Amino acid sequence: EVKWYRMSAEQGDADAQYNLGLMYGNGEGVPQDYKEAVKWYSKAAEQGDADAQYNLGNRYYNGEGVAQDYKQAYAWWSVAKANGHDSAEKILAIVTKKMTKEQIAEAQSLATEMQKRIVAKKKD
Repeated sequence: EVKWYRMSAEQGDADAQYNLGLMYGNGEGVPQDYKEAVKWYSKAAEQGDADAQYNLGNRYYNGEGVAQDYKQAYAWWSVAKANGHDSAEKILAIVTKKMTKEQIAEAQSLATEMQKRIVAKKKD
């Protein structure tokens, strides 16, 4: 299973990239490796996969595979929310309580840039 996901993921299939991220994040069929999970979630997230965006936010919030970064977490969860992820709004409320107004403003700006980049890629 991992072999097929990897082949599709390397060819740019966002669903396969997301699933590979899940497998590495959970240690299913492969050794658990958060850095590898982040790599694949990032590729899928950049293509507009809301689940990957949400999970990437989780990795930044928890500092798994990346340095803990509430601004990045907030930004990815905002993008996931904009792309229809149901749980993103609730979790945004949690991280907001841990951030200053300035950090939230920076994270909102970052989310706007991310969303613009993702939309531009979809048009290509």
